[in-house]
Amino acid sequence: MMKFFDITDWIFFIELFIVMLGAYMIGYFFGKRNMMGKSQNSTKTQKNKEININDIETIFSEIKPDIIKIIEKHKDRSKESEAGQNISKKLKLNFNTIGYSDALNKDDLTKIEGLSPFIEDKLNQLGIFSYSQISRFTQEDIETITQLIEYFPGRIVRDNWVGQAKKLENKKATHPE
Repeated sequence: MMKFFDITDWIFFIELFIVMLGAYMIGYFFGKRNMMGKSQNSTKTQKNKEININDIETIFSEIKPDIIKIIEKHKDRSKESEAGQNISKKLKLNFNTIGYSDALNKDDLTKIEGLSPFIEDKLNQLGIFSYSQISRFTQEDIETITQLIEYFPGRIVRDNWVGQAKKLENKKATHPE
């Protein structure tokens, strides 16, 4: 599934918006001050106008390094994101061992403690829909899934998803709904 913007893009846009808003507010303040000065003293000299122009240039020269830092920071984040996507493309789940399922045979994976609806959606995108699939996870599968769904390392083992899935699978087999 192709995303138009990921979180690093949104952070970049927010930071850029804040810097641009600051520049706007400074310009607005000096413009307002300039207009009030004109109404009070309509005989400003050319020298005073040059000072105001220089003030704006000074302000921009102070903001410019911040804008450049934000852009560079975004470039670095984009490189990290691309590196993560390349790793994800190399990682493959072994469906021969965990089995296949589909949305028609979907179990409510959120009944597994520690597995949120958000994580359930990520697992579904990988092709994991049932308790029986999770109950067959090997350590290698757990490590692969942790990287693919960008989950906390060791959390799947700590929360015992495999054991919980086995219990839920047995319960489902003995007490069909």
